[in-house]
Amino acid sequence: MHGMNQDAAYQQGQAKWELVADTANFVVVYPNGISNSWDISGTRDIDFVLTIIDTMANRYDIDRNRVYLSGFSMGGMFTYHAMNRIADKIAAFGPVSGYPLGGANYTSSRPVPIIHVHGDADDVVTYTNLPNYIQGWVTRNNCPTTPVITKPYPSHLPNSVATKTYWGPGDAGVEVVLMTIGGKGHWHSMDPASILTSVEIWNFCKKFALDLSEPVVSFSKPVGETSYVVMGADPQAAIESLTFEVRATDPDGHIDSVVFFNGNTLLYKTATAPYTFRWENVPAGNHQIRAMAIDNEGKTGSATVTVKVEAPQTAHTFSQAFTAAGTLPAGWMTYDGAETRTGFQSGLSSGCRVFQLTGNPRDFNFGLYVRNTSGEPKAGRAILGGTTSTGYVMVNPGIYTLKVSCANWNMPTGGNVTCQVRSLPADSTMASLTFLPTSNIGNTMSNPFSGSSQQTLWFQVTQPTRLSIHLYTQDTPWADFVLGSLILTKETENALTESRAQFATTYGQAQSALSAASDPMYAGAQYSALSALITEYKQWQSDNISAYETAINRLKTATNDLMEHKAAIDATETEITIFASLFTGNAGTLPKGWETYDGSTSRIGPLTGLGQGCRILHFTGSPRDFDDGLYVRNINGNANEGFAKFGSTATDTVLTLKKGKYRLSYRVCNWNMSGFGAIRGRLINRTTGSVIVEKTVTPTCNIGNSPGNAFTGSSLIDLSFQLDADTPGSLEFFTADAGWADAIVSDISLRQVVYTTLPKNLDVSSKPVNITYYDLRGMKLKGPVRGLYLVRTIYDNGKVTLEKIVAN
Repeated sequence: MHGMNQDAAYQQGQAKWELVADTANFVVVYPNGISNSWDISGTRDIDFVLTIIDTMANRYDIDRNRVYLSGFSMGGMFTYHAMNRIADKIAAFGPVSGYPLGGANYTSSRPVPIIHVHGDADDVVTYTNLPNYIQGWVTRNNCPTTPVITKPYPSHLPNSVATKTYWGPGDAGVEVVLMTIGGKGHWHSMDPASILTSVEIWNFCKKFALDLSEPVVSFSKPVGETSYVVMGADPQAAIESLTFEVRATDPDGHIDSVVFFNGNTLLYKTATAPYTFRWENVPAGNHQIRAMAIDNEGKTGSATVTVKVEAPQTAHTFSQAFTAAGTLPAGWMTYDGAETRTGFQSGLSSGCRVFQLTGNPRDFNFGLYVRNTSGEPKAGRAILGGTTSTGYVMVNPGIYTLKVSCANWNMPTGGNVTCQVRSLPADSTMASLTFLPTSNIGNTMSNPFSGSSQQTLWFQVTQPTRLSIHLYTQDTPWADFVLGSLILTKETENALTESRAQFATTYGQAQSALSAASDPMYAGAQYSALSALITEYKQWQSDNISAYETAINRLKTATNDLMEHKAAIDATETEITIFASLFTGNAGTLPKGWETYDGSTSRIGPLTGLGQGCRILHFTGSPRDFDDGLYVRNINGNANEGFAKFGSTATDTVLTLKKGKYRLSYRVCNWNMSGFGAIRGRLINRTTGSVIVEKTVTPTCNIGNSPGNAFTGSSLIDLSFQLDADTPGSLEFFTADAGWADAIVSDISLRQVVYTTLPKNLDVSSKPVNITYYDLRGMKLKGPVRGLYLVRTIYDNGKVTLEKIVAN
């Protein structure tokens, strides 16, 4: 068997087998591989070799008990592949300068004789891991663990650079030999001063022969251990059917029948080739399916294949966790841009494989590592249940979630991972998600690790469907990922209803967030993005849980972005006092701008020397949380007859409010009522009379005229409101509509909310229309002053800025 990118003629030129065959009287075949390579993981070229054997037997009547296989480089890799697949057809094996780089697989059907020749300076298929790999075959063949070493070899050539390491004999008398050629590279050595490789291989192989007097049996379908997962099925009939097919031959007679067993339970018997069996209603469990061939003399031969069927009915959850380093579990297939691997492999030390992670913290101990050596699209992939893997996933009607936990391995900036659920045999995509893992797990603790990413895909099936689960690396050279776990769950029947309810809640929260940020101050890309989603999903509904998952995530992301944007602007918020009245030191007066009425007397400030009726009172005794307050009473108890107003049309004072955001606060209590009377405070549009903001409260205390009256603190009222245009205002307070109802109001403060730093999203290219100056207490100034002061600017588009200025 030739090497990669070589051919039969090249192999003939370097191996020169005919020089040995002509004297030893055997037939040599130099086959050509498709595209000058060999299938070292599948059955294509295994079938090719079996066809060659049959052809040689028919044409030259060769001895089937003495067929040997040797290959160079990739041909050597294929030689080991053949050991595991057709050891019942090949008596001995002679690989040269080639062995499986992807890891070990010692699953031959019998102990096998091996002679391996390799240069220790080989820079193509390196020698480094070869001794450990050979040791695996020593163990498989049950050979003595201590070898016999001959150096130099042959011993009669003192200048030979070859060393012979021999283990044997093992089970069935087989031997293992490693010929190491010192200082030699990647070549087929035919050096008379050292060893003639083809001669050494022939002298080794000719000692071994098969005993093919018994029937020879092998499974052609399925090949190797196979894993099936069936979600939500009847536990007594997890799989509708599985088909088994075997090859059965007899060297000295003919096959009478083939019998299939599950363990020791008879399943089926057939006398017709091809020997197939269709197993109906396959139950869940681990099944050892044995095919036994019976020949015309009553002799038997058997082959066994393992079939694993998982059917999780109770929890409706299938979980794939990885527990064995250096393996590729059954049901999986990987490709890294150069090498394809299928499940139930072990001894893997590089490339795509399960490995154990070192260091802490880690949130999984084992993971399936996948890489993309070429950077080509989908060249780095892992597939569970695909057409090229050993097994499948079957789901019955229902709604499913697939959760995968992933991290990158050794990518400094991370790399996207794509997860897909695909239906078979059409291979159409049912659900897909591309994400960037949140961590780069690395091989050392110096790599950042914040926990692997658990991603969720939703999908729905309406009829029994075969699935395959695909994960792809990013399309860049040496992109990678590590898959920690995979969980497939059949959801409850009301999962769609729950998703709709969750969507409705999220949509409502998004609407509330949009309303809270309706002030033009918060305008920007974040507001626009959420507003667009609110419109998009206004009448939206779906029967697809995955669509709800996507919609919920979009709304949550946009809502969070807007709230973070709003919080950043709110952090720059400050207040300027527009109007304040503490009534301090003004007992017996009614200040300018105020109007009162008690059902009998109407008063308009400024007034002084008032000894009764509506006026400012100074309170004696303690405790009190204000010293002075405006007293209002309602003598008759008629509606709206007991009031105090600031900036009403009856006064010559106007409370001018510019467009913007405001806060109003004040304190209220009753004066001398046996019980308590409600007090209504409000701000109105002086021109139209419409209410801007209003609050009615029953005070928590009756302050009284002496300390003997109960007092637990006046009621503090805080109100916020927004004005979309400049507005003339009037501030009003009313007693309850009852005879001699009263109210005391104090600590009135009306403030405009402004921002010390202008948000980046605001366009202030418009023209300033008003500039006002304030000191740090919020008191208005006539103009700029020395020291620190504030400048408030209003633009013709309604935007407001506030700057701190230091002037010398």
